This record gives sequence, structure tokens and C-alpha cells, in this order.
Amino acid sequence: MAIPQAPTAPSKKTKVSWNSAQDNTLMVTKGEQKSLRLQSESGWKKTVSFIVVKAVNTEHPVDLPKEPDHCKSHFGRECTVLTLC
Repeated sequence: MAIPQAPTAPSKKTKVSWNSAQDNTLMVTKGEQKSLRLQSESGWKKTVSFIVVKAVNTEHPVDLPKEPDHCKSHFGRECTVLTLC
């Protein structure tokens, strides 16, 4: 009888695609979070990624939902220094 093995974590992160509507939701949600002072000079507060993911996945359901890491890395440095009027 074979001994069951625990599932191993994937060695590569899942790559997701973004469309312009999802980009817009991300930017609008981050703008709202910035007005709530959830952005500092060094980046976004940890909760912002979860809030953005919830908004994107709710407004734009897809087969492969976004995760907080996808949000953090989507625009790279640009998201960290987001400036909205």
C-alpha cells in the first residue's frame, strides 16, 4: 500500500491576465484606499491588496481569480507611487 503524500506547493506562481476594465477597477479602488490614507511613502498597507482583489474579482469574475500577490505585482513600482488628483 502506497503512503499518501501531502500536496506540494507549486514551484511557479500562476500568471494571470488583466484587461482594461480590471485595470480601471484596480486603479479606482487604490485611489479610494489612498483617500483613506492607506498608502505610505514606502508602499501600500497590507489590507489594500485584499480590498483590491475583492473588488476586481467581484466586478470581473473570471475562471482564474486574482490574488493579493497578483495585485501587488501587476503594475510594479507604478502602483506604489500612485498619484491621483
